[in-house]
Amino acid sequence: MINFDEGIEFDPGFTIHLSLISRDIESFYYNLSMYAFAQKKQQFKAYSSKLLKLVERNIGFYAACIIWADIAINHPEKLILNNICFGGEYNEEENVAEVQFVRNYLQQYAKDLKYYTGQSWVVPESYNTILNDYEEFLKLNEGFVKVSKAGDLKLPASVKPVNDESTYLELVENVVETGNFKPMLETYSKVK
Repeated sequence: MINFDEGIEFDPGFTIHLSLISRDIESFYYNLSMYAFAQKKQQFKAYSSKLLKLVERNIGFYAACIIWADIAINHPEKLILNNICFGGEYNEEENVAEVQFVRNYLQQYAKDLKYYTGQSWVVPESYNTILNDYEEFLKLNEGFVKVSKAGDLKLPASVKPVNDESTYLELVENVVETGNFKPMLETYSKVK
């Protein structure tokens, strides 16, 4: 059970369920390049749902981070514990690179899906909203290099304060336990 007696963890346990998405996707495409076209079609078709789940997991992570910060802001005097970014150098380009990679890849995924499988797919607007909000969140907080307490956190203006904290804390606990970020994608609209 999450409590804030000692302070608020910078990461409640989200990142153990992630890998570097740019590396994973680039590895897939590198391997795909080894095949002839007919085999590429089969490979892409076989892995397309896994690629999408990988992207959705990262977008769910972004939503989870904003919701976690939204909860934390309700406790402005609490220390942020284990902030690995604190005191570091802020580089905006590096800070938002992974988010921009995901945004660009969603467009590429739609094109590749059409090219290799003939299926159409449109990026859900909710994904774009989360990506835009998360990029703004990273920029507002300058990579969290100056965040030492919850009151230092800044949210995008479009994000509403969390009112029913216990519901969101249960959701966070579930994500930490299961590694399933999909409920965060579905819940994010409630903080908009």
